[in-house]
Amino acid sequence: MLVSAIYNMKELNKLNGLIDAAVLNTKDYSIIYDDLNLDLAYSFCLNNKILPIISLNKMFYPNELDNIKDIYLKYDKALFLITDLGLYHIAKGLKLENKLIYNPETMLTNYLDLNLYASLGFNALAMSLEIPFKDVIFAKNETNANLFYMVFGKRMMLYSRRKLLSLYKEKANINISNEVMYLKEVNRDDYFPILENENGTKIFRSYIVSYLDLLDDDYFLYNYLDSFDIDFDTYKKVVTIYKNYLDKKINKEEAINNLNDLNLNLEDGFKYKDSVYQKEEF
Repeated sequence: MLVSAIYNMKELNKLNGLIDAAVLNTKDYSIIYDDLNLDLAYSFCLNNKILPIISLNKMFYPNELDNIKDIYLKYDKALFLITDLGLYHIAKGLKLENKLIYNPETMLTNYLDLNLYASLGFNALAMSLEIPFKDVIFAKNETNANLFYMVFGKRMMLYSRRKLLSLYKEKANINISNEVMYLKEVNRDDYFPILENENGTKIFRSYIVSYLDLLDDDYFLYNYLDSFDIDFDTYKKVVTIYKNYLDKKINKEEAINNLNDLNLNLEDGFKYKDSVYQKEEF
């Protein structure tokens, strides 16, 4: 199943016919958002045979949990993408845990983790994006759990509910925009996107990861693509390439060549190599 992040209705209209499911991101519930009207987007998805997946992936304070039950019941034909186990317990009380996709970002790193959480009745689980692909597939084969996996996009490195850019501006006594900005380390050439909004601060890797070359089998129930910090017209071409490849309209070589023709900043990330932890020198 081909799944795309959606941040506004214009994007949803442009991707209609290309995607099987849409992750709907809104200001009230998501870490990244634009101006998406959830009711309109939900209705559009149902009318166009797109599975709506409502993103509930921000960090929730206790006083923000009061209406989650109502969201589960109102959007009864949707799935829900969550990162907070508190939202799982609310769903469990309603016997709706099978409507949840659990994405704890970096927590699920092996088949034992995956097996444990699969036993809780989730619709699907998202393994860490910072372990080698072979480890993801091993865990999948050992458990046969349904997986939700980002196969294209810029991966998040940090998320905090703190408004770090605003704190920096206040400390440095400067006035800068809170739109997408970029961090650059002194000894590196990379520019890391940083975004602050009402739901906190996010920092992303400088490059885009694509798993198109490894999608030989139906590894994942949900093949997820994200357009953050990517020109949307280019992103639509990416989605089209993925769809044509998964639908077997083009072969792998054609798909990879088409993707390379877009001149995107693609890197392997942790696709083949595991994290290396080095001790600090004193």
